[in-house]
Amino acid sequence: EHDEHDEHDEHDEHDEHEGHDHGTHDPHFWLDPSRASLAIDEITTQLSVIDPDSADFYQENATAYKSQLSDLDKQMSSVFEQIPEKDRKLVTSHEALGYLAHEYDFEIVGTVIPSMSTESGPTAIAIAKLVDDLKTEGVKGIFMESGVEEKITEQIAQDANVQVITGLQVEYVLEGETYLQMMTKLSELIVEGLK
Repeated sequence: EHDEHDEHDEHDEHDEHEGHDHGTHDPHFWLDPSRASLAIDEITTQLSVIDPDSADFYQENATAYKSQLSDLDKQMSSVFEQIPEKDRKLVTSHEALGYLAHEYDFEIVGTVIPSMSTESGPTAIAIAKLVDDLKTEGVKGIFMESGVEEKITEQIAQDANVQVITGLQVEYVLEGETYLQMMTKLSELIVEGLK
C-alpha cells in the first residue's frame, strides 16, 4: 500500500511561474502521497541526525503524519474511482501530474508546454498535435494553472472543443492551507473536470 507525508511549509507569494524551470526531471513527487511519505522518512532521518535529542519527537510526528498520508491516499483512490477508465486522460498546462497519473492510473495525453519548464512556449506544430490528440483521445478538458500560457491554453481548448478547467494548484500550498487540503482539492478538481 502507500505510506504518508509531513505538512509542507507554506510558501510566501509564488511568482505565477515566472522563470519556472524544473529541468528535465519531474520534481512534483509530492503529488503522489506514497512518495511524499518517503520524503517524510528522509526528513525525519536528517532531523534526527541534526538534533538527536529530539529524534523520538520527530519519529512520533512522522508516524502520525504518515498515517494521515495513508488515509489521504485511500481517499484519493476512492474519489478517483468515480472516473471511468476510458475518461482517465489528462492534459495540463505543463508536465506536473506525472507521479499522480502513475499512482492513480491516469494517462497523460499531453501538455500545453511540452517540457518541465514553463519558460518556453509550445510550437505551432506542438499546438496542432495537441488539438488533434484532444479530439482523437476524447479528453474532456485541459487543466490549467494560473499564469501558465493561459491564452494559448484557452485557444487550444476552443480549437479542440473542450473545456478549460481552472484552479489547478500543484506547485505550492496556499497560505492557510495544508498539504492534505491541497491534495484533497486537487483530487476533487480532477474528478469534477473529468465527469
